[in-house]
Amino acid sequence: MRKELPDFDIEKHFTPSYNPWEQRLCLAPDGDFFESIKKNKVSVETEIIDSFSEKGVQLNSGKLIEADIIVTATGIKLQNFGGIRIFVDGNEVDVSKSFIYKSMMYTQIPNFINTFGYINASWTLKADLTSKYACRLINFMDDNNYAKCLPEAPEDLEETKGFLDDFSSGYVRRAASITVKQGNKKNPGLIIKTI
Repeated sequence: MRKELPDFDIEKHFTPSYNPWEQRLCLAPDGDFFESIKKNKVSVETEIIDSFSEKGVQLNSGKLIEADIIVTATGIKLQNFGGIRIFVDGNEVDVSKSFIYKSMMYTQIPNFINTFGYINASWTLKADLTSKYACRLINFMDDNNYAKCLPEAPEDLEETKGFLDDFSSGYVRRAASITVKQGNKKNPGLIIKTI
């Protein structure tokens, strides 16, 4: 980046105040963004927004960026399972009332495994571990003629922090009320119910 923009304040404008796994990073694979900066076609301001006014964007530093139109880029709205509604015995499951087991199974949903990768390592590494666990569990159930498995939270299990608390992105914070809970014990005991 320094090679692309030798006279630009890289530290101020392109060094995030968060760790790379806490929020998404922006990429410019073809470098077209840098070309626009070099040609003074765009300006970059990295600052906390204080407020919006009829004249533009007021920054914490006191600077006003005048604007006729403001397009916000924070409109992502997370949904559990991509918006799929899950019903058990005719009742819709409220995932926010469930505890998560091994970051893949939910206390209110039997025979259900959801893949959620690591947030600070390779996503596929956790996805692979989840797949292997799922195969072992299915084989165990087949070998023992079990029809149902469901993680069950012990009575004394208390919520410690949200499942996605290590993410600091605004769209993740806004979804905290709909996401699954994480308990104070390493894992709730997995109950395998027989036929």
